[in-house]
Amino acid sequence: MAITIFLEDYFAKKERQCEIGANTSVGDLLDQLGYKQYEHFILVNGSFKQHSYILNHGDKVTLIPAPVGG
Repeated sequence: MAITIFLEDYFAKKERQCEIGANTSVGDLLDQLGYKQYEHFILVNGSFKQHSYILNHGDKVTLIPAPVGG
């Protein structure tokens, strides 16, 4: 079963709708998108979530790159 989520890349100012499989975690989504898991903060519907959080139909996922460097 596919579910639909809304994905926003915070700094790239890109927003798109994605279909993912049921029981897909935030970490799984990052892997599918080719992002390194621990280089982003993840908000789901405006709340910070762990990589193990299972996404639900209609969730809005916002990816915010973690600040690095000095």
